Amino acid sequence: MSSVNVLFDYQIFFHQEYGGISRYVVELASHMSKMSDTDVGIYAGRHHNAYLAELSQNVPVRGARVLRRGNKAIEGLQLVSNAVEYFYRASRGKATHLHQTYFYELLRPVTKAARIVTVYDMTHELFPSQFSAPARTSAAKRRSVRQADHVICISESTRQDLISQFDVPASKVTAIPLGLSSTLATLANDSALNEVQIHDRPYLLYVGQRGGYKNFDAMLRAYASRPELCSEVDILCFGGGMLTNYEVALIKQLGIKARKVHQMSADDVTLARAYSQAQFMVYPSLYEGFGFPPLEAMAFGCPVACGNSSSLPEVVGEAAVTFNALDEGDIALAMSALASDATLRDRCRKDGRIRAAEFTWKRTAELTRDVYARTT
Repeated sequence: MSSVNVLFDYQIFFHQEYGGISRYVVELASHMSKMSDTDVGIYAGRHHNAYLAELSQNVPVRGARVLRRGNKAIEGLQLVSNAVEYFYRASRGKATHLHQTYFYELLRPVTKAARIVTVYDMTHELFPSQFSAPARTSAAKRRSVRQADHVICISESTRQDLISQFDVPASKVTAIPLGLSSTLATLANDSALNEVQIHDRPYLLYVGQRGGYKNFDAMLRAYASRPELCSEVDILCFGGGMLTNYEVALIKQLGIKARKVHQMSADDVTLARAYSQAQFMVYPSLYEGFGFPPLEAMAFGCPVACGNSSSLPEVVGEAAVTFNALDEGDIALAMSALASDATLRDRCRKDGRIRAAEFTWKRTAELTRDVYARTT
């Protein structure tokens, strides 16, 4: 296999302090740096990202973390400065491959290096009403895909959506699944997770953002439709911000007692405990580019009920209870089955752990390295 020298750009590290995309790039760079005949670097410029500090010296990171000052003029100057410096380094450097981390490239480097871009989902195209400027992001994405020598998608579902929406040749796009966060993978084997209880009643777990296509409203209505479910388990929402006024009003309107629905945000250790201690996890999203929460839940032996569309079947396989996320009765049926059937939960715990073990960042890095090797 020929040697490659890949350089990741600054974009996502400027825009994200924490987040799935910057985590993806850091995990990818970290694992590829361990391969022979592979040199990896990141030009981060003036950035706001917390994950870059985790990288070893095997991954050179050029740039420095700066505080967000909330001054748009200053941040605009920093972004332009990053673009100019990256243009200079990428144009005159030794990289054989340039990997864009997002779609708003201000200056296109002048180089013979192969250009790679990762597309994470097609939400702006499929759910435009749920974004403030979907056309702008979609146009930038389309331009990046057109200019790239090869495109990586994080699931086969996203690959098919990209090919359909942008009329991209199938040969130009490769689906490469993601892996479980290195931090959570380590915690998954921690026998002390249950020593500190995070909730005093049995609960079903919901993780992440709740608005729009995430379909949390439908889960609430499904939950309220089964009185026996309401009496057996609470709902614990992890992350996604405090319950909104709309959500509080909906909970009251549905006749769900306020004490039955809780929200919390905390660190990865607490998230690990939430997965480990939940009776089961529900993920009613209508669309996911990949779907980390079901994968994380399975790794911790937490039974999963999730939608049967987009990328989710690729993640859970036969290890979860799936439902039609557009059918509240079907969601209610899946939740009731897991709440009432201990044998089913045990099977999901066992099968879920086996399934989750298939998704590693080592595998993601190897498959990405293969894409680099065949794209020149």
